[in-house]
This record gives sequence, C-alpha cells and structure tokens, in this order.
Amino acid sequence: MNSPDPFIPPVKVENVSESSGLPKDHEKARSLRFSVCALFLSLGLLGLLAFFLRPLDWEGSLRRAVEGAEGVVIKSRNESDQAPILLHQRKDVLSILDVIEVDDRSSKYSCACVGDTLIQFVAGNEVEHVLTVHHGKHLRWIDGQWPCDAELTAKSAQELDDLFVRLGYQLPVAKSSPHP
Repeated sequence: MNSPDPFIPPVKVENVSESSGLPKDHEKARSLRFSVCALFLSLGLLGLLAFFLRPLDWEGSLRRAVEGAEGVVIKSRNESDQAPILLHQRKDVLSILDVIEVDDRSSKYSCACVGDTLIQFVAGNEVEHVLTVHHGKHLRWIDGQWPCDAELTAKSAQELDDLFVRLGYQLPVAKSSPHP
C-alpha cells in the first residue's frame, strides 16, 4: 500500500470491509442486529394481523352482556301491529340465546333498514340490550359490541322464527322482502 505521506509507513489493516470501512466482525454484528429487528417487526405485524382478523365471538359477547337479564320483550317496531310478548324468566332469555348462531363469514355489513322486530333484554325494570331482526335472518345489536349486522345461519334463522311462533308472536310480512 502506498501512503499519501512519505513519512508515515503504510499500514496494512486486515479484517476490514472495503464497502463500509468497518471491521468485518462489526459488519457481521450489524447485519445480525438488522436481521433480528426485521424478525421481531415481522412477528409483531403477524400478531396484529392475527388479532384483527380473528373470528368475532358474536354469540359469546352477547351472552356475557345479557347475563344479568331476567326477561325478554319481543315486539314489533310498528307498535300497532300486535301487543308485545313479555317473558319474565331467565330461561326465556336463554331460550333466545340458544337459537342464535351467527355465520361469521357472511356477517360483513349492515343494511339501511331499521328492522321489523325488537328483542329487548330486561333486568329489573330496565331494558339493558336490544337486538333488532332484519329480513328474518340478520340481527343488529343496538349500541352493542358487534361491528355490523350478524347474519344468522339458515338453521338459526328458522329456529328463531319457530320460537317466535311458539311464543305467539306474529312474524311480520316484511320479513320476506328481498335482501342482498
């Protein structure tokens, strides 16, 4: 090696990277740190994706919210249609919860209608939670924890209809209206 200064003898430095000018072991350490950071960043992003893409616990969140409910009121949104059905026992709450089964993959939107039937969960003299039935196959939890309308499975929609009929509730004609 030629030294730019004739009075300083040339020094051959070994183990130095020509691209970075750093000792090769420092360059390896820097590369390793970068790889570890990239790995942790990737794992963090995967964790966030898994959190936000996990299936929603539709039925469980509703059950937890209404665990203090002592009764249910089922009524038409158009109050002149028929008298409300008043159910005053915890077993009535459970009978409704037991037929609700949501199709998570199909529950992606909320329609613009207000629904035709109200299911009110009551504790004491207070209505605590309200579900509205839309087109006979969707439920909307008013001010609840669901991000959109919950589409019932075909079996669940039929069981809910059957339960309403057994309780003496006249299903609305609007139920059969077309819906996407």
